[in-house]
This record gives sequence, structure tokens and C-alpha cells, in this order.
Amino acid sequence: MKATIDDVVILAGGMASPDLQALTGVTHRADVPWGDGTMLDHVRAALTPYAPPEGPLIMGGAARGGRWVGGGDTLAQTIRIALQHVRGDRFLLSTCDLPFLTPESIAYLVDHLDPACDITYPMVPMDLCRARFPGVPRTRLRLREGEFTGGNVFAFRTEALRTALVHFEAVYAARKSPVRLGAIVGWGTALRIVAAKLTPGLVSAQRLASDVTARFEIPVQALVVPFAEIGTDVDDAAQYQSLLGLQDS
Repeated sequence: MKATIDDVVILAGGMASPDLQALTGVTHRADVPWGDGTMLDHVRAALTPYAPPEGPLIMGGAARGGRWVGGGDTLAQTIRIALQHVRGDRFLLSTCDLPFLTPESIAYLVDHLDPACDITYPMVPMDLCRARFPGVPRTRLRLREGEFTGGNVFAFRTEALRTALVHFEAVYAARKSPVRLGAIVGWGTALRIVAAKLTPGLVSAQRLASDVTARFEIPVQALVVPFAEIGTDVDDAAQYQSLLGLQDS
């Protein structure tokens, strides 16, 4: 039995970096110009086939019509608010700053969801990112299966995320403190992440997913997605200008 998607949430409240604001004249990443519209327009078009007839749920930023809801002061608060409006059993959560996101990349993610898992985290091979978007920097981690960067579109079981949100909020609050973070996710998991950075190839993605599953009792799927577009976002003006030059490639 395949997993199905009932709704889509797009996070649109993030502020553009100061240099990106100066370059584009907009304050939110969702409104950064792209093609004939904005980056949000592009992301919304790629995700609309998986949303209800009224379209994706847009969280935060300026009101843009349709299913728009104001966000919270933090990412965790915004997700908590979104969960009050999400429809159905399983939904996609995406950032708004994925200028090359394609329907094909989303279709691959959805077609390969494990119905037994409550959270699906996409991982993109760095070799694909370098080939498709040369020179664009990405946060990366070398695991036993290869070198990966994280994707920016996730799949969640709605009720499972409601239950897990307290853990998410704690992890988010402790993200800059290794001691606090280790206490939350478990020292074994934290040490394996450090080991993966210090000794490439020592830890597998499946082991990390199993660690999180065991720690929080939430089945997690680490899914390799062979589309660089799902993990290529815009952080600053230099990255934006580099990607502008690749629009027609």
C-alpha cells in the first residue's frame, strides 16, 4: 500500500538576508523575484498537485490570498499553528526558497514514501548538487552511503507530528548547545553525528534514522532523492545571483 499526501504547507515567513533585501528590494524570501513571479509562486506551482482544491497552506509573511495563515515567532510556533489548519493524514512541508523545485522531484519523494514511517527526511547526493548547480555551497555530511545534503521538502503524518512537536521544539531551542542537544536526542545519536563529521563513512543514514526512531518512538525514513532541485535553496545575494545565471541551463 502506497502512502498518499492530503495537504501541503509552505513556510513563507522567513526574512531575506540583508544583502538579498538590498539586491531585490523585498523583505521576505518568499517574495524574491524568480522568472515571471516570485520564488513562492514557483514552489507553490510545483506542490499544488498534492494540495486540496484551495491550494497549499501558506504560513507567515505578508497575506497573499488563498489559504494564508499568519505564522508564529519561531519555526516551532509556526508549525504548531499550521497543524491547526492541515487537512488529512499526511502532508508535505516545504520552504519557499527552492527556485528550481520541479514536479518530478516531488513526485519521486511521494512515490517512495514508506507508509510505515511518520517522518520522511530527504537526502540529496552532493555529486548531483555539484553537477547541477556548480559552485553553490551546501551544508553536507559524509555518511557510509555517500556525501549528502538535506532536502527542503519533508513528509509528515499529521497526528505523529502533533505528538512529536514537543520534541521538535526542544531540539530547535537547543540547536546551538551541543550539551543540551545531546541530552535531548541521546548522547549516542549526538556522538554518531560528530563521528560522521570527523570520520567520513563511519555512520550510515539508516543508523541515524533508527536512532531517532528509537529515541522518540517515531518511525523515521531517510530517503535518498536523486534530484538536486529539492535541496537547493537561496540563502544570500551571492547564491541568488549564481542561481539566476543557471535559470536556462
